[in-house]
Amino acid sequence: MTLMKKIVVSFAALAMTTGVATAQFSNGGNAVASAEKDMNAGPTTGGGFRNNGFGGTGRGNGVLWAFINSNGTKARGKGEINSTRLGTGQYEVTFWRNVVQCAYVGNVATSTTGTQPGFMSAARRNGKDNGVFVRTWAPNGSSADLPFVVFIDC
Repeated sequence: MTLMKKIVVSFAALAMTTGVATAQFSNGGNAVASAEKDMNAGPTTGGGFRNNGFGGTGRGNGVLWAFINSNGTKARGKGEINSTRLGTGQYEVTFWRNVVQCAYVGNVATSTTGTQPGFMSAARRNGKDNGVFVRTWAPNGSSADLPFVVFIDC
């Protein structure tokens, strides 16, 4: 049996057992990329496999991040789809995937010059499986609109 046929048979067996088929490609032992197909999720585009990239997990990209401006607009990021200022020092950032079982960390920072004085916290957004709620405070502890970066590791 050729290597390609062995890979196809392995995918089929794994998919029938777990409902998820995953492939990982390497160059001499170091992972280069991985791809996944959730057989229970229905059709997807591009042959049905999602590229997990480096640090990928069984359910999508492992690390998502976003730089958000003090007015709530996104400056740049990976995986974010929307950001909104909810009130003074309160923000919602939503991502393309479910982040309920992920870890959230961040810092008050600008997307161009780096850190800035202040504090921030990030937590799961109640009612939105793909959302993160962020609070920012000035150095004196009062709520303040500050730019920040939030990282999500799943």
